[in-house]
This record gives sequence, structure tokens and C-alpha cells, in this order.
Amino acid sequence: MNKKLFIIFISLILSSAAFAQDDIDLMVSKMTLRQKLGQMIMPDIRHWIVKGRRVPFQTINPEVKNFIAEYQFGGIILFADNISSIEQIVRLNHDLQKAVIDKGAAPLFISIDQEGGFVSRLPFKPRLTGAMALGAANDEKLSYEYGRILALELKALGINLNFAPVLDINNNPNNPVIGLRSISSHPKIVSRHGLAILRGMQDNQMAAVAKHFPGHGNTSVDSHIGMPIVDKSMTRLKDFELLPFKDASPEADMIMTAHIALIKIDPSLKISKKGSVINTPATISPVILSGLLRGILNYEGIIITDSMSMAAIASNFDQVYAVIEAFKAGADIALMPAHIESLKNKKVFDRLFDGLEKAVRQAELDEKKIDASVRRILSLKKKRGILESALYKIPIDEKIRQAREVFSSKEIADIEKETALKAITVLKDKDKILPLKLKNGDRVLFLGENLRDEETMKAAAKEMTDKGILSGEIVFESASYLPDASGLKDKIEAYDYVIVVSKIFAFNEGESDGRIEIIRDLLEGKKERKKLIIISAALPYDAAYYENARTIVLCYGSPKPTNNSAMSALPDMPNLSAALSIILNPQIRPQGLLPVDIYKIDKKTGVFSRKILFKAGVK
Repeated sequence: MNKKLFIIFISLILSSAAFAQDDIDLMVSKMTLRQKLGQMIMPDIRHWIVKGRRVPFQTINPEVKNFIAEYQFGGIILFADNISSIEQIVRLNHDLQKAVIDKGAAPLFISIDQEGGFVSRLPFKPRLTGAMALGAANDEKLSYEYGRILALELKALGINLNFAPVLDINNNPNNPVIGLRSISSHPKIVSRHGLAILRGMQDNQMAAVAKHFPGHGNTSVDSHIGMPIVDKSMTRLKDFELLPFKDASPEADMIMTAHIALIKIDPSLKISKKGSVINTPATISPVILSGLLRGILNYEGIIITDSMSMAAIASNFDQVYAVIEAFKAGADIALMPAHIESLKNKKVFDRLFDGLEKAVRQAELDEKKIDASVRRILSLKKKRGILESALYKIPIDEKIRQAREVFSSKEIADIEKETALKAITVLKDKDKILPLKLKNGDRVLFLGENLRDEETMKAAAKEMTDKGILSGEIVFESASYLPDASGLKDKIEAYDYVIVVSKIFAFNEGESDGRIEIIRDLLEGKKERKKLIIISAALPYDAAYYENARTIVLCYGSPKPTNNSAMSALPDMPNLSAALSIILNPQIRPQGLLPVDIYKIDKKTGVFSRKILFKAGVK
């Protein structure tokens, strides 16, 4: 870390606080049951209803101030909707902390899902490369730096808890929710780099969360919309899905549960609120949380649930029942059991807290276990400097100045660029044409899915031309192949090289709108095939669709299409520009190794077979 950044952050963590000097046991003994339960609840305030309209919540108001102070929540979670600028989010977090501190409560965990890649929430900076790119770069030092950057940036904004790293092993190409968020399809790679990210954050005073226990990588259902079932023995789980969590258990501040059912480990059944018999998800399973995670893996840190508003939980169980069951199972914090959007939500939270207090009175919940959970929560807040009052006495203008300095750091930008470049993998180059040996008069066409792809590719070429890396009169042009690809074959006749972006985020996704077929059609002619360079800009599994391709480059990340205006406003990530550098810049050699096995597609069934087409190159 350079000297300026070191001075900034050492000032944030110096201890001078009444909170930090209090004995944790004494703090717990002075709390009412309702206050203790508040520490175990972490809602979101993504929107606030103003005159009947849901407006992104970005500025505190008296209603929210009183709301969070009344229930003394242990934390809140932020989303992209909450964030518009550095100044805005620093002010919001400052005001949120002040609301609880003024009531004499412990400062909040202010949390976020800032994994990097396409799970990013900050609209004012390019996104980090993403986890699978780290697996491809295969450099533990860079993975540590990745975690350190996350910590420096989030701390500067007043965020102190990050829901990362993802320790799921993505060995199922049909997985609809993990994909690029996973480091690799091999447990040891996930473990090595996942722990490096975690240490990079925690060494820099950012509380980190390993997720999603006991492993969401080998599922074909998204728990946001349903409950995945995993039919694996303990032996298989220990050797595979559980390995990264076992390695992380001595160090991780928190481990997040997954709403998945391990039917061979916990075959118990529940009655859903609809009256159907269903399997027990890990989040509310004592066998999985207390038996497996606490017992077999000896985990002593905080267990936090994944969002309790996801369909795997919310569609099957009453809200109060689900939180009680999660706490009985061994969870310390219930994430998003309910939303805060207006004062009408107070009824929902009153019902939740009343239900939890009743469960304690009736001995359904053990208050000694609640005390243990609160001690874990407060101890982590103390460990990560969150209880230190000096942090909250820094003037708001100084906080904003410090944050702006962090986000303008050249050191951080250089590390991000290095990581993106090191991840780029040349999967195929049958004719040995990379890097392209462009000569005067050559014509290169960039084909993207949309204008954003075109602009990214043109900017990368312009930067190399301006720096003198590319010389001579080389013509670079661009076009989008969606929504209309008619005449595309005729168009590319006029070019010496055609660089086309393939961007598939889920199996079969591109076949529904013809994206895959458009590119496959271009590969039919031998002349076109020879001049065509495919950049797989999302899941590398799409390479299985292009067996006729002679040149394929993998970059593991590009913006995912979304209807969410806050998400669509997020800046690009550096992956695609880095891939262009590998293709066009003769001064750079590719170093990335394939981090996942890519399976051949069965022509009869149209799904992935178990025959490996491209084997992972990292061990």
C-alpha cells in the first residue's frame, strides 16, 4: 500500500473508543432481549415509498432514522439502488451509523454484495474482473490484492462487511446462478484463491463472508426462484463441495448459508405453508448448520443466512417461522427476513420481533444461544474496528475527501489491469495467428451484441493506436449482430479479421434468441472460419458450441443484460478490453489457464455430456 493510502486507513482504525473498551459480555448483559434480537436481524432499505412511488433509498429521512434506531438492527445490506456517487453513499452510511449511535446502540454492520465481476454495486468505477478470472490468472498474490482492493474501496465508503468471497465450486455447466461468480470447477483452486481474497479483505479490516455453504455450485436450480436438491453422500461432499469451507473455517469472519437441501445428510422433511411436504433447506437445518458446520468443520465464527426473501424460503415458509427455525438450526444473523420500504413495514417487524420473543418465552429458542450469537456479532464488530468511536467522529467532508482519493488511486487501477490481462486465456489458436500481425491497409471488424460492446472494442483499439503499439493505416470498424444479423456473411467478406463477442451467462441461453446460431453460422464457411476470432466474454462453456472455431479467446466477464436501471448504469469491467490487448498487442503474451472443465455437448440431447472437451489447465 502506498504511504497516502496507509495514512488514510490507519486513521480509520486507531482505537480511542468507549465501544471498543467495553467488555463484550458486559455489553450483552445490559441489553434487553429485543435489543439482542435486533443485532441478529439485517434488513435491506433498497427503496422508500414516497407519494405511492418506490424511490431508490439514497438519503436518510427522519422515518428511516427512527425505524432503524427503534429496532436497533445489527446491520443493513445495501444494493446498487442505494448508490449513485461517492459523496452520496459516504453521507448515507455516515447518517445511518449516527442514527443508531445517537440511540446508544452498537454501530451497524453496513454490508454489500461487492464480489466483483457482474455482482457489483458501485456505479462510479469499472468493475473488478470477477472470481473466475482470478482462477484463470492463477496468481494467489493477485487474488489477495483483489481482496485488499475490495476492502480499501468499501471501507472508504463506510461499508464494513462484504458478502464475498464465493467458495462455490462451479462443476455444473447448467448452474443458473453461480457461473462466473465461482473461481473454478476444482476445489483446491477455489480454496487457494478464495482464502487469498478473504485474507486480503480481513487483513485490511473488512469483515468477509465465505458463501454459499454447503456449496451451491453443483445445482441446476436458482434458490432465488426455487429450492435446489443435492443428492450427494458425506464422502463426496467432504472431498469436493465442503473442502473450501473447511479450509476457510479457521479464518472466515462469517459463513453464509445456501437455501439448498442435502437430502442424504439431512433427509428430514418440512410442511410448507402451502401444505406440501418438502425437503429441509440447509438454512433451517440443525443437522447442516450445528452438526456439519459447527460440529464437523469446527466453525466458530458467525453464521449468516442468505436472503430470507428468496423463494426457496419465502415461498415455502412463514416469515417468523423461518427465522425461528434458522436461529434454532444455528444461524446467528437472518439476512433480509423483511424489507423496509415505509412505516407500514413496522407491522411486519413488530410481528417478527414479537414472534421471536414468544419463542424465547416458550423455550423454543434458547436465550443462552441468543446471547452467544450476540457475543459473536459484537466481538466481530470490535475485531474489525466497527465499535471504535473515533471512526464516527471524522468530519463528513474529510470522509468524502479520503474516499475520493482511494477511488482515484493509480496503484489500484494498475493492479486491476494486471489481473484482467493475466486472466485472458487463449483456448484455441489453430493457425497461430495471435497476436494479430496487422499491416498497413488491413481491415478489422468488431462484432458485438450491442453498442456497449462496440464502444469497448473501439476504445481498446484506439488506445493501442494512440500509444503507437499499432502502427500503419489499419481500419477498425464495428457493428452489432443483434437484433438483425441479415447480410452478416456478405459484410465480413470485406475484412481481413473479424473479432466477434459471444456472451452466454447460462446454458442454452443464447439459443433462445439466436445468438449462438448467428456465430455458428459464420463458422460454416472455411474462409470465414479462418478470419474469425471468437471472444467468449462470459461463461467459457459457450466454447462447446463452437467446435468449428479455429481461434477462441476467453475473458470471463462482461456486463450482464438487465432491466434494472441501477445495475445497467454500472460501468464496464476490464475483461473485454484485456482480451483485445491479447489479440492486438504484440507486446503482451497470454498467461491465463482454463479454470473450469468444458464439456462436450451431446448432439442427441442438446445438453452437456460428461465427456471433457477442454480440460482445466490449473491444478
